[in-house]
Amino acid sequence: MRHRCRVNKLGKPADQRRALLRALTTELIRHGRITTTKVRAKALRSEAEKMITLAKNGSLAARRQALGYVYDKQLVHALFEQAPDRSVIPVYCKLCAAREIMPRWQLSSSSEPIFRF
Repeated sequence: MRHRCRVNKLGKPADQRRALLRALTTELIRHGRITTTKVRAKALRSEAEKMITLAKNGSLAARRQALGYVYDKQLVHALFEQAPDRSVIPVYCKLCAAREIMPRWQLSSSSEPIFRF
């Protein structure tokens, strides 16, 4: 039974899943929006929001935690510089569809949901 199991497995072992989420979080912070599947975007949302919350905190301990998670050191410094300018809204990331919902056989890579922050 999967009662109270909150981690979405994404079809990968734990180490690969963690590396995937770290890479997606890094790219989301770098580019501002990424195209990915809906399930990955939902798993990514909590990780990205944690990084933004750490950046809003701005302490040295929060900076070190973010440096341990995000792959690019310069990206973390840029995130911490621009974080106080972000809005006070508690939800930072948003899922939005790139196109209308289409039948499964018509889907292409461009019709996957876009995740932006």
